Amino acid sequence: MLALGDMNVRAVSDGDPVQFAASEVARYLQFLLPERQSSKQQDASETIRVGTAESIPVVDIPHVDDERFEDVVHVDVDENGHGVIVGNTDRAVLQAAYRYLRELGCRWVRPGPDGEVIPDLAALPAVSLTETPAYRHRSMHLGGNVTAEELREMIAWGPKVGYNGVIIEFHEGETFKKARDRRLEHPAEPSEPLSEEAALSLHRVAVEEIERRGLVYHAVGHNWTAWALDMPNQPREDDLAAVPEDKREFLAELDGERQLFRRGPLDTELCYSNDAARDAFVDAVVEYATEHPEIDVLHVWLSDGHNNHCECEDCRGTRPSDFYVQLLNEVDAALTASGCDHAVAFLAYTDLLWPPVEEALEDSDRFILMFAPIRRDYIGDFESIEPVDIPTFERNDNEFPTDVSENVAFLRAWQEHFDGDGFVFDYHFWRAHFRDPGSFQISELVATDMRALREIGLNGSVSCNGRRVFWPTGLGMAVTAAVLWNDERPFETFASDYLSASFGADAAIVGEYLADVSEAFDQEYLARRPGEEDAPASNRFAEIPDIVAGFRPTLASNREFDCNARAESWAYLRVQADVCEGLATALAALANGEDEEATAAWESLKETLREESDDSREFLDLHQFERTYEPVFAIED
Repeated sequence: MLALGDMNVRAVSDGDPVQFAASEVARYLQFLLPERQSSKQQDASETIRVGTAESIPVVDIPHVDDERFEDVVHVDVDENGHGVIVGNTDRAVLQAAYRYLRELGCRWVRPGPDGEVIPDLAALPAVSLTETPAYRHRSMHLGGNVTAEELREMIAWGPKVGYNGVIIEFHEGETFKKARDRRLEHPAEPSEPLSEEAALSLHRVAVEEIERRGLVYHAVGHNWTAWALDMPNQPREDDLAAVPEDKREFLAELDGERQLFRRGPLDTELCYSNDAARDAFVDAVVEYATEHPEIDVLHVWLSDGHNNHCECEDCRGTRPSDFYVQLLNEVDAALTASGCDHAVAFLAYTDLLWPPVEEALEDSDRFILMFAPIRRDYIGDFESIEPVDIPTFERNDNEFPTDVSENVAFLRAWQEHFDGDGFVFDYHFWRAHFRDPGSFQISELVATDMRALREIGLNGSVSCNGRRVFWPTGLGMAVTAAVLWNDERPFETFASDYLSASFGADAAIVGEYLADVSEAFDQEYLARRPGEEDAPASNRFAEIPDIVAGFRPTLASNREFDCNARAESWAYLRVQADVCEGLATALAALANGEDEEATAAWESLKETLREESDDSREFLDLHQFERTYEPVFAIED
């Protein structure tokens, strides 16, 4: 029992997430009610009981179809601090605790202690609510070049704003090692590689924090093809010679040769007509699943390559998705035989966007469809789709859709073959958000997308995002969770609330500035990865320095805050203003056909950011920022 003056908070269920939920309520009440000092007394007159509906049977909460993923929260606490905080599961109890704290005015604008905005309350308001979130799947991505503390902060932040799960790609530690290895040559990134033990340690930290909160744990994805070949997913210098002799027949045949594809095993498909190759794949999945019962959703994807499927005589007449469904059915049978009850996520992605024509999944209850429109241009949204036909499948010669309507047409085609559970795995905050340095347009688009998921037959989202994705604001990541929880709340209402928490009294001015910046960064021009001249786009980019100049007096007058979160938010905007000016100068020149000037301005901006990376590394992923714009400035003679 945790006491606060004449109140106490008591966990009445044994689960770790419930105990943690009670401790979080008590901890934040200390900040919210500074006049009611903490004490050790155990006979406080008022008690908030925290637990599952099973342990607090007086509460009648709505029924849900699948408690593995669906949350119901119930809060009934009066102004004296007497009442209950209840969830249908241990995980939902924690969701209910944070839902209560949000009603009390707590806001978390980004991960970490410098993202917390906690008001001082003179009195405790009564809170009474019962809610079932709009969507069951509300997860975000963990990975990247991160520290253990950054991981802890990200996992802690998720349930505070309404996320109920996370995904860690690849096998233990590989997502963290892979991200570090990719950045070793970047001037502004750490130069030391991440050891396997250090990467494993990061993975253990993540799993411990996930389990502490009872979050839905999604895992793996790409990588199984590498394991079937008994190889790491990273390429090797000796390339084909590194493939074990007895596994070379497993490789997909391309242009008459069995070979590794592009980046190596991670990008390489198998010869799926080969029974032994499929058995090796299935064995890898079952072995890992057996060793990791803590995983809730095991993602079984094929390679991360495209136009790379086997062309041998026995494979070339069968669509990759037919082989994929055959493989999934074999995985299902093997998992069942091994006593594994993991849900399995399978994906519609690149070549697998084209659905099967012969095979069908035999157990729809185990499987979850993951729609992954990776080539999407983020110009249109899921509410504005129109019916279109999908193109004919051409083995290893496919072009993948960028238009949102065409992407959804592929989803519809899959749904004709599979009527089970599904979610979108979307990439708003992988790189697309860097094209919108105002963060407003992409945030409004993701809010519209999340609201429309039900209309396209999906029950939630797993966001593909980085850790340093809260620059210049975290509005997009926060509104994703908010709409997945309540799809009736208008974007404008949430944005106003978020910006007020982040920036204080001048939040409305910030909102107008960010919206103006977003509008001036011509998204259609940037999505084309342009090289051609575009005078209207050039004129829009040329307006941005004036927009920034008009905002600089507001920046100058917002430097002193008692609230660390607001001080940090304004510091982010100062960097954002400089980036907008430099980037707009480069883009205006590019769209005006001034290639040399554009290149010089882009190189100057990169150099400035690299020099200042020690100050900005915590919030700006410079590696991904540069990868977003390099294709734009890849000017050919």
